Amino acid sequence: MAINFPGTLDTTTTLPATAGAEVLNTAGGGKGLSPVINDYATALIATETKIGSGSSTPTNQTALVGNGVGTSTWSNTLTNFILNTPTLNGSGGALTLPAGPDSLVGRATTDTLTNKTLTSPIIATPTIRTFDGWQDANETWTYTSASTITVPTGAASKYAVGDRIKWTQTTVKYGVIIAVADTLLTIAINTDYVVTNAAISANYYSHEASPIGYPQWFNYTQTWTILTVGNGTPSSKFSMNGKVVTTRIGFTLGSTSSMGSGVPNVSLPITAASYVSAAHLGNGIVIKNNTGEFPVFIEYNSATLAQFLLLDTTTSYGTFTSMSATVPFTWAANDRITATITYEAV
Repeated sequence: MAINFPGTLDTTTTLPATAGAEVLNTAGGGKGLSPVINDYATALIATETKIGSGSSTPTNQTALVGNGVGTSTWSNTLTNFILNTPTLNGSGGALTLPAGPDSLVGRATTDTLTNKTLTSPIIATPTIRTFDGWQDANETWTYTSASTITVPTGAASKYAVGDRIKWTQTTVKYGVIIAVADTLLTIAINTDYVVTNAAISANYYSHEASPIGYPQWFNYTQTWTILTVGNGTPSSKFSMNGKVVTTRIGFTLGSTSSMGSGVPNVSLPITAASYVSAAHLGNGIVIKNNTGEFPVFIEYNSATLAQFLLLDTTTSYGTFTSMSATVPFTWAANDRITATITYEAV
């Protein structure tokens, strides 16, 4: 007779409840008493080995938990147990745990819910963040150039020309979108904020005109024809609302600045839409060292240039004329040009 445990469970055949005389009587072909006792002892030792040592009393709603080194205890704490698609029943019903790795949200803990759908939620006392006009982009932006940012595909369904954006590269930066491709955003070039070849974080966008912190006006570098800048002092700002661009132009001549003969042209900060030739874009004045002012009219020249024309009042109805080193006065240091230009971006 031999036992089956722990490989399989024994039966009354391998471990009979009592050993009859025929089993114990060696003269009649039985095993004798010692082998029977050995079978029972072997089975008992195997049972102890499987259960493990450790003195504890079974209590309600506990399980015998082994620690892997030969001991066990009755406990209601299960650590590092893997429950495959379990259903937990409590007084309030059944709790079905996620099939994959995940985290449960606690009732008395602070948790962040991402990509969750709340169906008919009842929120008793919500704390709602004050909306500052910025929408978290919730996606990765990467540097492409000083004025372009690579974004995930489908940008045209999310962003539009005129949208404001905000991002962080060591410091917070702002821009306005002037072109949207499937995976590329182009912002207006300015001298205040540029995209650098570094990681982008805290990236936001806004369809609103004035989200909190947005600067509204950006400085940019103006270039001229006819006018020699020299050591003069330029001042140029632009603002964009939707596709409407407003530009404030200012320039003070220095000792090495000069006005040539012809029609001065100044660069536009953002490419303009197509206009008819000489379309009126704005007005300005030229100032003789704070002693005299003369009106100028700003006309469309090209998608990137606006031209300045003087109003000649010597004719019956007034005509536009060009400037020169002596028209409308002899240009010198501290003379100024100012203008406001408004046009539609391309």
